[in-house]
Amino acid sequence: MSDLAQYVLSGLSAGCVFALVALGFVVVANVTGVYNFAQGDYVMVGGMIMVATQTAGWPLVLGVLMSAVAVALVALVQERTTVAPVRRRVGMLGLVIASLGFGIVLRGLALLIWDKDPLSLPSFHDGTFGLFGARLDDQTWFIWGTTLVVLLGVVGLFRFTITGKAMRACASNPTAARLLGIRTGRMSMSAFVLAGAISGTLGAMIVPVSGVSWDSGITVGLVGFIAAALAGFEHPGRAVLAGLGLGVVQSVGAGVISSEYRDAIVYMTLIVFLLGRDLFDADGAIRRVIAARATKRTRRPRRVVSRAPQVAVAASHDGPRFTWRMGVPVVALLLLACAPFVLESGSQELSSATFVVLAAIAATGLGLVMGLAGQFSLGQAAFVLVGGYTVAILTTKHGWDPTAALLAGMVLSVVGGGLIGAMTLRLQGFNLAIATLAIHLTLLVVVSQADFTGGALGLVGLPTLTLFGIDLTDPSDFYWAAIVVLVLCLWLARNISGSRIGQALRAVGQDEDGARSMGINPFRLKLVVFVVSAGMAGLAGGLWAYSLQFAAPANWDFTLTISLVTYVIVGGIGSVYGGLIGAVVVGGLEYWIRYHATSGLEGASLQWELIMYGLLLVVFVLFFKDGLARAFKADSLSGGLDRLRRRRDGAGATGPPGGDLTSAAGTTGAVR
Repeated sequence: MSDLAQYVLSGLSAGCVFALVALGFVVVANVTGVYNFAQGDYVMVGGMIMVATQTAGWPLVLGVLMSAVAVALVALVQERTTVAPVRRRVGMLGLVIASLGFGIVLRGLALLIWDKDPLSLPSFHDGTFGLFGARLDDQTWFIWGTTLVVLLGVVGLFRFTITGKAMRACASNPTAARLLGIRTGRMSMSAFVLAGAISGTLGAMIVPVSGVSWDSGITVGLVGFIAAALAGFEHPGRAVLAGLGLGVVQSVGAGVISSEYRDAIVYMTLIVFLLGRDLFDADGAIRRVIAARATKRTRRPRRVVSRAPQVAVAASHDGPRFTWRMGVPVVALLLLACAPFVLESGSQELSSATFVVLAAIAATGLGLVMGLAGQFSLGQAAFVLVGGYTVAILTTKHGWDPTAALLAGMVLSVVGGGLIGAMTLRLQGFNLAIATLAIHLTLLVVVSQADFTGGALGLVGLPTLTLFGIDLTDPSDFYWAAIVVLVLCLWLARNISGSRIGQALRAVGQDEDGARSMGINPFRLKLVVFVVSAGMAGLAGGLWAYSLQFAAPANWDFTLTISLVTYVIVGGIGSVYGGLIGAVVVGGLEYWIRYHATSGLEGASLQWELIMYGLLLVVFVLFFKDGLARAFKADSLSGGLDRLRRRRDGAGATGPPGGDLTSAAGTTGAVR
């Protein structure tokens, strides 16, 4: 019993952290309708500032106050720069991407200022105490007390004050709130400042217990988001209870099952919750199936599917003819084709160009999911990982032929894409992105711990690729093979876009209910695109493993997820060539920063790469929401500048949490 008490009470301490982060999510979502994915990084910044103030000899209370105020100011900067300029003009997806970018910038700045070594502080009060047979550090009292005070303050604000009720009105009905004279822009600022102050205080309190590093906010933020999702982003009390529950589940799972899998247990909890809610909700899958069967006899024949969507969207499809827009992807391909002629075989430069090509293959698949299918997935790197590890395991442990192993990796990714897509594509709003990210992070935990994957060190000794009898030992030959695969993937993506599937998905993007009334099955169409995307990612992962000649979790971690999303956003979410263009531009900038720009700057290149990724995401949401593929239209940049000039007080997001991601992306779902 003493062990169980230790697990539960330790879990409550960790759960307080998740609870307060979830509370920050709820505060912002309740007022602005925005999922702020920089919330976890606020905690990291608060902890860093607390360490800096205590190292400088500041009083303890003043250090905590400084952490809260400084992070509140950081949150205010985020709201003024990434939310206010595009309020009511960029939907949920754009605001989420901007918050991701801002969080990445914070990580880069933290790495630049405080370096990568973890930092810590002694407890505010030395000693331990016993409770139900468990022994806990005295710092636990500070964490528990902070959670209780903050929860009571937020609940009291929203329930019993005019300001709190006005803040909630901004998200539930922004138009009515404005008509009643509520300054929605001011309420948005207040929400971000409050969430920042909560996270800053939390960061200061947990430094003596868990320490702080530049990337410590990632896991905290994700688990906090899970707790907020369990509470529906509406109820502060439920968010705190969910955070406490997740902390207990994580701690008990670590003690009873394995500490190595404690994060995976939390991620799987989210997946089970989302799938269960999709099945049993009032508008869940079970109710939808019953309703579909009840109305089956009244539906029109399915043969209409092949004709009606073509008529509905024919005017919006450019067809295969060459237009001026093709100039950007053609230039990108020409730059890649010139690389072997100007770069020395086996050089670092050619290796970097090879990785750009492989990333472009995976990003092309992700572009289909985000643009054509209108779904925001954060799990594309999971299929890259599956393809890479399949190749590594089959060749190093079972002696498979390299070509057969590559095809097996692609097939396994396709099967995995079908299974994951079947489970997750019915999820509403932003839940798909979080579910696919949770699956990716769970896979990372598994491959980092399992014996058959080589653990954290991975598998080494992969043979060189011989593709259909052609030896690709020479790096230049391998590069050309990767270029051929990329061209084939672009050709396939272009054909899918111009096919009946693409036309039907455009009809779904324009009016899903209307398309469904004509016999179109949106889920089935989205699943097809999701599976094709997974196959491209698996193929890229297999080639990636052969290029490196080893497979390790660090090759395809969360950083790759952010990179792929950045490529698609920068290149153009509405273009099948967006992944290619973004990979060439961002990959080129990354290489320049890594090997040239930072040669005269202090520190390594990682922090500058993070800052670059974050700024690109923010800038393209603000100025070029259609990406570089369409950035040279006459009204593109001027329109972005005009949006900033016409900033005015308005609502937060275009809809409540869980809104339509396709419209939120600023597209109609058409990829051409």
